[in-house]
Amino acid sequence: MRGLSFIVTVFSLWLGLIILGLSVAQASQCYCHVDPYSKQYAENGVVNHWWGGKRIWSCEYTCTTPRDGEVQIRGHHQKTYFGNDTGLWGICDGLNYEARFNAYINDYAYTLINERGLDPIKSTSPDLVKFAKEHCE
Repeated sequence: MRGLSFIVTVFSLWLGLIILGLSVAQASQCYCHVDPYSKQYAENGVVNHWWGGKRIWSCEYTCTTPRDGEVQIRGHHQKTYFGNDTGLWGICDGLNYEARFNAYINDYAYTLINERGLDPIKSTSPDLVKFAKEHCE
């Protein structure tokens, strides 16, 4: 029974290392930071319906690449949601927001906490993913 337990433990460690290796292999060699105040909604980029809505927006990113140094990119985003707009639709990738209670409006309001940056290959913006595939691998 101890032998079986040992084999299961070794197999689990081996599998964990393989999974970790695969996730590291998918990371690009670039890193991007977003200007938190660069968000722009597209013309007709805010559409509300009784069932939910749609947001189309873009943000300005500064990406560091091994070959080109710093590059400015405008990343476009699109999101359709069902239900109420919670205030988190239309957020640029790489930003941290926190819900804080606002007594004046008697509700929670999302407040920008920090800009954490992101790996462009993992972005929700097709522009950043395309950039990462062309410049970061």
